[in-house]
Amino acid sequence: MKRSLLFGMGRPSVAVLIPFLVGAMVAGCGASAAGAGGVVQAALDNSVTSLDPAQASDASTFEVLAAVDEGLVRINQAGEAEPGIASSWQVNAAGTTYTFHLRSNARWSNGAPVTAEDFVYAWKRAVNPETASPYASDFSLISGTAPLLQPLPSTSDTSAYKAALAQVPQELAQVQVQAPNATTLIVQLTGSAPYWIDMTALPAYYPVDPAMVAKAGSSFGTKASLAVYDGPFEVSSWTPGAQFTLVRNPDYWDASTVQIKGITLHVVPSASTQVDMFKAGELSLLEVPATYLKEFSGNPDFHQVPGSDSGIIVANTRSGNPTANANLDCAVSAALNRSEFVNQVLGGGSEPAPSIVPPGAQPPGGQYQVPAGDLQPVDGDAALAKSDLQAALEQMDLSKAPTLRLLVPAVASVEQQAQALIGMWQAVGIPVQTVPLDTSALLGDASQGDFNLMLFGWNADYPDPTTFLDLFLPGNQFNFGDFANTAYEQLLSTAGTATGAARSEDLANAEGEILHTCAVIPLTWNLTSYVTVPSLHGVVADPFGTPFDFRWASLSTSSAAKG
Repeated sequence: MKRSLLFGMGRPSVAVLIPFLVGAMVAGCGASAAGAGGVVQAALDNSVTSLDPAQASDASTFEVLAAVDEGLVRINQAGEAEPGIASSWQVNAAGTTYTFHLRSNARWSNGAPVTAEDFVYAWKRAVNPETASPYASDFSLISGTAPLLQPLPSTSDTSAYKAALAQVPQELAQVQVQAPNATTLIVQLTGSAPYWIDMTALPAYYPVDPAMVAKAGSSFGTKASLAVYDGPFEVSSWTPGAQFTLVRNPDYWDASTVQIKGITLHVVPSASTQVDMFKAGELSLLEVPATYLKEFSGNPDFHQVPGSDSGIIVANTRSGNPTANANLDCAVSAALNRSEFVNQVLGGGSEPAPSIVPPGAQPPGGQYQVPAGDLQPVDGDAALAKSDLQAALEQMDLSKAPTLRLLVPAVASVEQQAQALIGMWQAVGIPVQTVPLDTSALLGDASQGDFNLMLFGWNADYPDPTTFLDLFLPGNQFNFGDFANTAYEQLLSTAGTATGAARSEDLANAEGEILHTCAVIPLTWNLTSYVTVPSLHGVVADPFGTPFDFRWASLSTSSAAKG
């Protein structure tokens, strides 16, 4: 579930396009209401249209789902996967077969037991092409899913489309997820993937009650009454586009340890409004926008932790585009003073990135070492940029660089950030103009290849480089620049069967391949910056799954806010 959202405002995912540089997700509890009855007052930056885990694709939806649902595991305060609906599990010596033992007291909010078959049903439903789950590819590690993850023929080719759908039941039967009894789930993977257990904490992997889906049909998850919940909270009421009211779920297996009585989630699209609400004591946790970092960084309850998302620039490498020229792309990269951009434009809300994969998504132990010669200069290199540009112009038989079309989301703060980048490019002779578009239009242009450069952000779903590197494989829906490189693909393929240091080396060399071509230009590694009021404790900031998890939250007697 690649938690991506388009370049623009903070963390999402778990997938779509991530708002990129300015943090905008807010959650919290205000002085006037946070302490009242032990209910947290929180804010979401987008309206939620469905609580169907198979359709979740934005930060706000993930925030709600993490409160009301739970998968086999849950990411705890230490950032580690701990038992959730599964009380324990075993892995075979090859690392390919997982046997989960579900809790006998796991219940849906209607009192029905959560069974292993609920997981089998949910996962097969997610990979069924008729469901059109945006994160079906997150199940690619499970044996038997590959045929189901292939694109369906166009509906205009009626016979081929119908023939493909006719094969789906047989293909679903081959998916290696089994429930030999109500509390045992056996999963067979295509190869060893230690990070897969973390993936099962993502919303796409949550169980689904088949009876509720049958009852609700296509409306499943679109109303509070058209879903059931197995997490710490349940939806009491839902006013679309305005507010969720969540209350503690008495049927949650660990209900006795959930300390707050509920959460009220208000839809507040404006980041500045969320800041004002926090200052007024109406919210207790604020993911601080970059433009407010200086104001809040001195607060004793300000926190800044490494995130798992990267800000990058994608070059369109399709034939006929000027950015299909690697020298031009490398000139674009070398012209960027990332340190200056982070410190002077973003106000310290990120780190300058010499490579794509952020530290939080790299294997532990320092085994992941991208070849030094492929790392990008964080302080820029104007001389190198001009040299690369001259080489590109000679190859393209041009006397001056063409004006490049830079896609950006139509968000004022992001457009201002883009202007800072444009100034750096202009300084070395590369003219660039921004094309601000709303999300739908931007994705449309990106998918059709109607751009030269594109601001893009991606938040990792799990702590492994493949959550970034797989984006740039042929056929991936997020490979907007149409990057294709045989050496890159071979290294990723080899890494798929390697383990330990050998696997890390293959992946690091693969990243080196894409950096060497400058088809993907790293810009920032984002930090998670947030501030809380003194009365709220125990909120988990998860860099891979939900932006903030209130499962362990508590409210102290004092609800005095700070501003």
